[in-house]
Amino acid sequence: MTSLIAWVGKDSRSLSSAYIATDSRISWGARHVWDGGRKTFASDTSPDIFGYVGDVLLPSVVLSQFTTLLDVGAWSQDVDQRFAALSALAREQVAACPSSQRRPFTLVHCARLGEGMTTRFRLAVTEYKAVGSWEQEIHDAPDASAQILVNGSGQASVDAALARWARSEVSGTSRAVFSAFTQSVSSGGDSLSGGPVQLVGLRRVGGGINFGVWHMGQRYIAGQPVPECAQARSVEWFNERFERCDGQSGALIGQPQPIPRQGQAGRTKPAI
Repeated sequence: MTSLIAWVGKDSRSLSSAYIATDSRISWGARHVWDGGRKTFASDTSPDIFGYVGDVLLPSVVLSQFTTLLDVGAWSQDVDQRFAALSALAREQVAACPSSQRRPFTLVHCARLGEGMTTRFRLAVTEYKAVGSWEQEIHDAPDASAQILVNGSGQASVDAALARWARSEVSGTSRAVFSAFTQSVSSGGDSLSGGPVQLVGLRRVGGGINFGVWHMGQRYIAGQPVPECAQARSVEWFNERFERCDGQSGALIGQPQPIPRQGQAGRTKPAI
């Protein structure tokens, strides 16, 4: 299964960002796991980001296909039409797949409405159930830095970590949400979640973004390690406390006030 979280960030003026984060573990029962599976996707040209939980094969193929279609301009600028297009593609691919290989999964699709200071975000959750039925829910993002959705086998562990970080000095920020999520994944609270955290996001303008994440001294993008020789200068990097880092050294950019870990005192309450 998976741990997945989707949330939005707000600065002093308005909503400014949206994110989806997942773990990287793929499991075959409780004993056989692989911590290198891709679970997040972002369109380069369209304001859409994605994640999934449940079965791996069909969601990963469908989301890869759909982001390619977005990048070549195949779909409308209307958000609800893009939600419907992904749902239709998923249904077509499930129907074409051998019935013996159809397993439950959930697609999470976050999109931006508008640009600049009028930015809003909307989330579509499309679920394929074991009995062959489908459900879709649409969520409008809250007007605050807060999670929209927690899903997957690690939901209880993530919720517990979020509750702890809600009592910290950085509560109500993206840093609290991401720190809680990474803490949950690394804690082993859910045996089916693990490996480096993956992160995709949207800002007020532009398409989706694949962010790099530092994990245990190593750089990762989409769950995959980035070789030491790779410069990756165009990538924006975060550590596990959602602090911006240099892509080569991992050093904090601008040397901001250190973000206190959950349960520690702190003086600042930044918002990203």
